[in-house]
Amino acid sequence: MKKLQIAFLLLFLIIIQQSVAAQSQSEIELKISNAEILISEMSEEGFNTLRLNDILDSAKIGFDSQNLIPDKDKRDYALVNQYLEEIFEISQQGYAAKDEVDYTKNFYNEVLESLDDSSSLQEVKIKYDEMIFEFESERYEEANDLAKETYAELINLEGEQTALKLALKTTTQSIKNFLINNWLIILGGLLILLLAFVIFKNRIQYLLTQNKINKLNKELEVLKNLMKKTQKDYFEKGKIPESTYRVRIKKFSELVRDINRQIPLLNEELAKALEKQNKNKKTKKRKTKKRKTKKRKTKKK
Repeated sequence: MKKLQIAFLLLFLIIIQQSVAAQSQSEIELKISNAEILISEMSEEGFNTLRLNDILDSAKIGFDSQNLIPDKDKRDYALVNQYLEEIFEISQQGYAAKDEVDYTKNFYNEVLESLDDSSSLQEVKIKYDEMIFEFESERYEEANDLAKETYAELINLEGEQTALKLALKTTTQSIKNFLINNWLIILGGLLILLLAFVIFKNRIQYLLTQNKINKLNKELEVLKNLMKKTQKDYFEKGKIPESTYRVRIKKFSELVRDINRQIPLLNEELAKALEKQNKNKKTKKRKTKKRKTKKRKTKKK
C-alpha cells in the first residue's frame, strides 16, 4: 500500500513538471511572437533593428535547440528568456533615446539657423555627430546621454550668442550716435584711409594673406594635438569607446584635409601679392631715377 502511494505521488509530480514545462514553452513562443511584432514596429518607425534582429535570432536558435531535447523536464529556456528580455529592454531605451535625440536635433537646427557664423558650433558638432552615430548603432543609453550633453552645450552657446547680440545692439546704437555727431571728421579720416589703401594695397593684401596662413597653421596644430589625445585616450588609457574614437578621428581628419587644401591656395595668393609689391617698388625706383635725371639736365641748361 505504501509503495502504491509513493508511485502515485511520483506520477503526480511528473505530470505537474510536464505541465510547467509545456506552459514555459508556450510563454516563450508568445514572447518571441511579441518580440517580432515589436521589432517590426520599430523598423517602420525608422529605427535600425540589426542588433535587435541578431538577439532575436539567438533567442530562436536557443529555443529550437531546447525543443530538440526529448525529455521536456530537462529543457531550460532561461537563456532564451534572457535574450527576449534584453530585446524589450533595448526597445524601451530606444524609444526614450529617440525622444531626446529628436528634440536635440530640432534644437541644434534652430541654433544653427540663428548663428551668423556656424564655426562656433564646431565643438558641439563633434558631440552631435557622436550622438547620431550611437543612436543609429542601437546603443541607445549612450545616445541618450550624448543627447543631454549636446543639448546642455547648445543652451550655453545660445546664451553666449544672446549676450553677444545684446552687446552688439548696444554698441551699434553708440556707434550710430557717434557717426551723427562726428561725420565730417570721419569722412576726412575715411578719405585718408582710402588713399593709404590705394598706396599700400599690395602690402595690405600680403599681410592679410600671411595672417590667414598663420591662423590655419595654428588650427592645424591644434587638430593634430586633438587627434593624438584621442588616440591616446582610446589605445593607451581606454577612456573612450571605439565608436567615439571613430567619430572624432573622422571629424578631425576632415578638418585637417580642408586646411591642407586651403594653405597651398593662400600661398599662391601670397606669392602674387609679393610679386606685385616688388613690381611696384621697381616702378617707383624707375620713376624716381627719371625725375632726378630730368632735374640734372634742367640745371645744366
